[in-house]
Amino acid sequence: MILTQKAKEIIETARSRQKETGADSTGYIFSMDGKPLPQYAVAYRFRKYRKEYGTTVKSSHKVRKTYISTLLDAHVNINTVRELVGHSDERTPLKNYCFDRNTEAEKRKKVEKALA
Repeated sequence: MILTQKAKEIIETARSRQKETGADSTGYIFSMDGKPLPQYAVAYRFRKYRKEYGTTVKSSHKVRKTYISTLLDAHVNINTVRELVGHSDERTPLKNYCFDRNTEAEKRKKVEKALA
């Protein structure tokens, strides 16, 4: 999995904290009783910390859509994106998760530049 340096640091901090506290050592970063956290627990924590830190209200699905769109906006190859998000067909992320994050003015400017 490709991660940013900041994400790697956060994961390392979480693993260090697990070792310090004697928490689960199964290899899962976020776990309960030796198993990965169930979806409802992840969603609960996501909402809790999002509210606690005052971030914009977004569902985990919106975060996934933004992640995919950001990668595609940065010209990451669609097959790389497809692999990163676990889809077998590149049409799935394009059809279901990709959205245009540009303003109308930015869209117009890009179309004009492409056709110039």
